[in-house]
Amino acid sequence: MRIHRQAFSLAAGLALFTGWFLNWGAQAQLATNLVTMDNAAILYSPFNWGVTTQAAKTINSGAYFKVIFSGTSCRLTTDTASNLPPYSQFWARVDGGPFAPYTLAKGNPTFTVAAGLGKRKHLLEVVIKSTSETIARWTKQTTAVVFTGLVLDSGATVAAPVRKPFNILIYGDSITEGVRVNGYEGITNDTDRNDALQVYSWLLSQELPAEVGVVGFGATGINTSGSGSVPILGKSYALLWAGQARSFSDPEPDLIIYNEGTNDGGSITSGLEAVVRALLKAAPNARQLLLLPFNGSHAAELKTVVATVRSSQVSFGDTKGFFNTADASDALHPYGYSHLASIAPQLATLVTPLLTLAPKGLKATATNSWIRLNWPALVGATNYNIQRASNSGGPYTWIAATTATNYNDFTATSLRAYYYVISASLRTGETANSGEVSATPVVPGRIGAHFNSTEGTLALSWPARSTTPTLWAATNLSPPVQWLPITNIWQDSNELLNTTVPLTAEGQQFFRLGE
Repeated sequence: MRIHRQAFSLAAGLALFTGWFLNWGAQAQLATNLVTMDNAAILYSPFNWGVTTQAAKTINSGAYFKVIFSGTSCRLTTDTASNLPPYSQFWARVDGGPFAPYTLAKGNPTFTVAAGLGKRKHLLEVVIKSTSETIARWTKQTTAVVFTGLVLDSGATVAAPVRKPFNILIYGDSITEGVRVNGYEGITNDTDRNDALQVYSWLLSQELPAEVGVVGFGATGINTSGSGSVPILGKSYALLWAGQARSFSDPEPDLIIYNEGTNDGGSITSGLEAVVRALLKAAPNARQLLLLPFNGSHAAELKTVVATVRSSQVSFGDTKGFFNTADASDALHPYGYSHLASIAPQLATLVTPLLTLAPKGLKATATNSWIRLNWPALVGATNYNIQRASNSGGPYTWIAATTATNYNDFTATSLRAYYYVISASLRTGETANSGEVSATPVVPGRIGAHFNSTEGTLALSWPARSTTPTLWAATNLSPPVQWLPITNIWQDSNELLNTTVPLTAEGQQFFRLGE
């Protein structure tokens, strides 16, 4: 009986233990929740992340994200299945405290970036410290940083930090991605030598009211492919990595900075001009700043590009004196203290005047013999000023002001290109001009007229192949022209559209086709 009692006690104990373990497991499962990386509360650095419901991915040092979360802890889950050594590293901090380093080794590690916090809201900041130059990162992204989720306490919530008012995109090489800011001698892995937190590019996001997207790839240039199999700028500027498009619309860049040319031995003029022109189309509201490389190379060619493009949006940035070759381990890559104490503050001063409020999203649509403009509202604007030019880049002539967010330019002439910018009036003054857009009115079908004297009417007809049958009338063509729609019923006969309108007592009458 004693043995049986012991057996029973052991079985009962196991049953109790099993029940407790299952209950604890259920509680543990309920004690956390997973926030996917596409949650709108996560604020990503612009232009250098690919975000889906499954993951957020980048290959760029200096890329970052921020999110406000509630609760006592936060963990980051990752996907490192494609990663090779030397492994990429990232920094993380909570509530503005010190950054802690983490390494993305094999095995899809989960990182506890916050624990034991007070039961309230907290700010998490994550910055990619370094991604290796020595292994593939373009066609095969073996250096990629891939986060798959945030694991929070049960019932915890997330909220978005306020996005700064401006967005900057920086294209550069090894200097821009933070190569050798920690020196070189005695440091085996480049991921240990490199650190985005000490680089002018990321530091601008701390010095300016701007979110900054850093796109730096070692050894690259205008005409030079780089380490990790990254192609020349002309083939890489529009991609996050091979086959993955970079968005220039969500958000739009306010400023694009080029720190390129250090690695180019030959002429960079044509290659850089092509990229500048392409980005004027892809991001028409963005200013573009062509920095003199810190080693002083290609100054004349950079100025030639600015002069040739001939756009008020494009300018040259003189960095002479920003960097002393003695402040580097190899006379080329600045130490971190040089970025922190000299380069970043001077660049912030150079960049600040280019960050000015202006309307965004201006679009021009050509219709039959006029041009329609529309744009999103700018917060605080009391009215908008429309300016027009016959040539790209101006000079512009003021043609109208409106409180609406659209305007029809009825004075445009068919088959002629027109170029437009708008500015907004705020209580603090007038903004800078928007990016330029252009359109060319199409040729409408010709209107025929036949006077019927007995009925006092005018028979009008135009080709049925015309893009629209809408007819407009005006009594004079003095700006601003008041075109009124004619709503008479029209008929289709012998490939012509026909209608009859009464003659008015005003004398002259003018008609046009349009939408």
